[in-house]
Formats: sequence, C-alpha cells, structure tokens
Amino acid sequence: MRPTILIAALLLAGGCVWGIRPAKLPVATTPEGARVSVVLTGSKTTLVGELFAADSSGLLVHHQRLTRIPWTRIGFVDAMTLPDTYDLFAKDAATPAKQRRLALVSRFPQGLSGPLLAQVLAALKQDAVEELP
Repeated sequence: MRPTILIAALLLAGGCVWGIRPAKLPVATTPEGARVSVVLTGSKTTLVGELFAADSSGLLVHHQRLTRIPWTRIGFVDAMTLPDTYDLFAKDAATPAKQRRLALVSRFPQGLSGPLLAQVLAALKQDAVEELP
C-alpha cells in the first residue's frame, strides 16, 4: 500500500511543474498584452500589434492605431510569443472559451470601455477606436 501512495505523490508532484510557468510567460511579467498577428479574411492584409482586449465583438489591437477587428473579419490569429493553444485558425469558431483565453493575455483582460477606453485613447492621442468595416 505504501509504494502506491509514494508513486501517487511523485506523480502529483511531477504534474505540478508541467506547462509554461508565469516567470516565462511574457504577459505575466510585463504590463503589455500579447503580440499578435491577425490575418483578415478576404484580403492579404495582416495586422501585427499588441492585443489590448478581446471580447464577444472582436479584438482590440494596437497597430499604429487602436483598431477593433470584428470576429467575422478574422481569418487567423497568431499569438506570436505564446503557445499554439492561443492561436485562432480560420476554420475555428471564435467560441466564448477561445475569446476568454485571448482576453487573459491582453493588456486589459477585464475589457476596455467607458472611462478606461477614453483614458487609453487620450494617451494614444487618438479620437476614437478605428473600426474595420
């Protein structure tokens, strides 16, 4: 019986160190959001920038200007400094779980609206969020 408990304890202890550690996760050690590359559907346009927020309507990416990209316009998202589990492929639906996963590695995981959005736009010297059609 004791060898079984010892083996179970060793397996449990070993399982606790599996995966990426916060010390090696850039968005856990800096205030910046993940760097993403977003390929737009129906065009060859790729936006590369910092992920400011992700919500049910799309992504807010700072690429020269703070830009909202609706989920319907997104063909592919590559979270450049993160594991592939954060990438969103064209065939994938932007499910609420995937939206939340991207939100957690953004600069503003709680979302960006209201007075906070006004402060961010003022700091960026931008009148409004640029909306992709």
